[in-house]
Amino acid sequence: MSISNLKDGIDQARRDLAWVYDAVAQVRATGTLSEESYAFFESFSGLCRQLEDASGLLTLREMALSLAKSFPERRSPRSPDKYLYDTVEVTFQQGRYLLVQSYLSTTWAL
Repeated sequence: MSISNLKDGIDQARRDLAWVYDAVAQVRATGTLSEESYAFFESFSGLCRQLEDASGLLTLREMALSLAKSFPERRSPRSPDKYLYDTVEVTFQQGRYLLVQSYLSTTWAL
């Protein structure tokens, strides 16, 4: 699934949650639902914020994956046995470890 499809899905879920939250807020005065139900629906605003944060993590995860894929091409011009991780020369194993760790941590956070 592409990043744009994932972002679209997250945005749609946020809009749906916001719509339900607003709809329940409008009928709250009628008292048609139990207090536990209202408390459940009130948690939707927090879920919307969490989904918004997750949407931002998708970009970071995509960037981490892109850097991991391009890393083998980033040989240091000064030391052919070293690779550039940002501007620091590292061994291939060290750089790959750091990049895979970045990708996995953003994926786990999602």
